[in-house]
Amino acid sequence: MTRDSTRPGKASRRKFILSAGALGATALAGCSGESDTTEDGNNSGGNGDENGGQNGTENGETADRESLSGDIRISGSSTVYPVAQEVSRLWNEEYGDGVGFNITPDGSGGGFNNVFIPGDSDINNASRPIKDEELQRSRDNGIEPVEFYVAQDALTVVVNNDADFIDEISLEDLGEIWSPDTAPELWSDVNSDWPDEPFDLYGPASTSGTYDYFTEAVIGETEADQPIRSDFEGTEEDNLIAQGVAGNEYALGYLPFAYYTNNPDSVKALSLSEGGSDPVEPSLEGAQSGNYPLARPLFFYANMNKLQEKTYLQEFIRFYINEADEDYIAEDIGYVPSSQEMVEDNLANLEAGIAGDYEYGNDNSDDSGTDVDRESLSGDIRISGSSTVYPVAQETSRLWNEQYGDGVGFNITPDGSGGGFNNVFIPGDSDINNASRPIKDEELQRSRDNGIEPVEFYIAQDALTVVVNNDADWIDEISLEDLGEIWSPDTAPELWSDVNSDWPDEPFDLYGPASTSGTYDYFTESVIGETEADQPIRSDFEGTEEDNLIAQGVAGNEYALGYLPFAYYTNNPDSVKALSLSEGGSDPIEPSLEGAQSGNYPLARPLFFYANMNKLQEKPHLQEYIRFYINEADEDYIAEDIGYVPSSQEMVENNLANLEAGIAGDYEFTR
Repeated sequence: MTRDSTRPGKASRRKFILSAGALGATALAGCSGESDTTEDGNNSGGNGDENGGQNGTENGETADRESLSGDIRISGSSTVYPVAQEVSRLWNEEYGDGVGFNITPDGSGGGFNNVFIPGDSDINNASRPIKDEELQRSRDNGIEPVEFYVAQDALTVVVNNDADFIDEISLEDLGEIWSPDTAPELWSDVNSDWPDEPFDLYGPASTSGTYDYFTEAVIGETEADQPIRSDFEGTEEDNLIAQGVAGNEYALGYLPFAYYTNNPDSVKALSLSEGGSDPVEPSLEGAQSGNYPLARPLFFYANMNKLQEKTYLQEFIRFYINEADEDYIAEDIGYVPSSQEMVEDNLANLEAGIAGDYEYGNDNSDDSGTDVDRESLSGDIRISGSSTVYPVAQETSRLWNEQYGDGVGFNITPDGSGGGFNNVFIPGDSDINNASRPIKDEELQRSRDNGIEPVEFYIAQDALTVVVNNDADWIDEISLEDLGEIWSPDTAPELWSDVNSDWPDEPFDLYGPASTSGTYDYFTESVIGETEADQPIRSDFEGTEEDNLIAQGVAGNEYALGYLPFAYYTNNPDSVKALSLSEGGSDPIEPSLEGAQSGNYPLARPLFFYANMNKLQEKPHLQEYIRFYINEADEDYIAEDIGYVPSSQEMVENNLANLEAGIAGDYEFTR
């Protein structure tokens, strides 16, 4: 992996996501040349256990992990320390105590210089990239450090809770406060609106990578002998920074976001601005997008010699890479986990390190995951099905043509999940069918009767959104029970007040997807359930396969109600109002990517596409497009540009395993 010379968090292609909720625990089969495992298992990717198994290995391990034994010494950054602690705990919980861990928070620099470079640790955590001099000293000692990206942090500036004179600060003012060239004594020396009180400053010690990052990102070059003013309390214990700031009304400090989230009531985090920009609060979202001024990557480095010698170290790092998901990185610790692209880079670095072929500064990854010359491919790909998944397919095909040229042509139509299956895919006229719900048993059987085995790929997670007119000021939330009463053909109330006496005596004007839509199927099953009527939903609504028309219809009538994919709501946030949803008396939850990711939002649902296995075996351009689709399913367009939660690392690996099984003709869909 090459070092990015741009400022951390500002790379042109962001590689950090909040991936979809944990949906399995699988890894790329056959990652290592040592592996005896294959990718030709015989189940479906689906949505975790609910919609299928995996067609790959369970965790990518190349050894019996329960039989492994030895000690792993991890030195370095206190910022990365809680991640290493949790991963080692998860390893021992899953595979037993044969492998022991000695993990110390020495600081990035302290760990490199005192433990890793002398050859005394297997891994060094770092909250900034390895320095040139550290790299050279490692090599002089016969050590090639193998770099692994772990997570993204939002370095957080904090003040005392009683500091009511400040809620935001600019990087320019921070630089003035901390620079040894200026080193103001009083708050008012920097801003006349601030009190005539002396600064009480807290931060990491000079051995810390956080110290290095802060001095470079905030202070820059100085005329003094030291990079930062010396009259501050420095420590490698980040919790002590929070405690120090909590103890003095005029204190100021900085610390990793994870340590702030552990102390949210004891200190106050400041929003940051830069160059006159609007202030941005520290958050996982800000770190993910790079909009937060002090977003930064976190790493660990492995000694390549020890990596080649120790099978248990290889397996622990493989486990570390594949376990680096939101369950503990985001929720339990407070960092943004590595994206799918970075996980793949990490796995490539691991294999290169095991083989002894890794060299820091070279690109050790394979960007495409294939040896095929994609620019030479030609042919047509027909994609039918769901209007919900339609914008994802459109964007992926655009990205393909942008990167590899127009040799492959695309014909993509929003027919609805059911319409696509029944009218295009099952007759054999499309290569891929998008679906906003799993394939139905009768569709599967009709496909097989026609000689087609549908290969399932999980692509994203949606928060199906219930919307009303912006002028509907009488309602901000609704229960699934009330929604079911409104839409059920067994009740079909005429007036809003028929359901809730606090609502107006006005008739419903209802909008939703057509009956050929997978969104229609999902909504009727999740909200209405079984009915006594011949149809699953009341018939007096405006149905369409054009989701934007649902938003337009609701926007045109004060008493309208509709439902549509979250992505289409985010395209119309000013024209309609989204309702928070509750179920069974629970607290209402707003539709959001986070709610879809966690599964807490009542109408969170998976999205899929299905490939015709016959066509998959016959068409190299279809194989490569699907491989590209799977590996490109990251936040740049799934989350930010479209509005869905992208697939998790586990599901990406399931998808890749399903692809290989489909190409080999060994795939069989199972529930």
